[in-house]
Amino acid sequence: MVSMVLRHVRQTLGSAAVDEVVRTARVPYTPDHLDDLGNWVWYEEAIRIFEAAAELTGDPAVGTRAGDPAELAHPDPGQDPADSR
Repeated sequence: MVSMVLRHVRQTLGSAAVDEVVRTARVPYTPDHLDDLGNWVWYEEAIRIFEAAAELTGDPAVGTRAGDPAELAHPDPGQDPADSR
């Protein structure tokens, strides 16, 4: 779910906003690390990322919006569709 939230932030506000979310959340990971579905984060870290994304976007429902079917139908343009399988 963290990767979906960060992809939503990237699509709506750009890559610099993703960097800001990661900095604000004070997690020891890069955006690339967090975008890799094979990597896990602690629950507390994920919550801090969600909270930072909500604060930066001004959208308290950013987590729900990131999982929106319309969002899923239009995945991150920087990701190869074959990588999502």
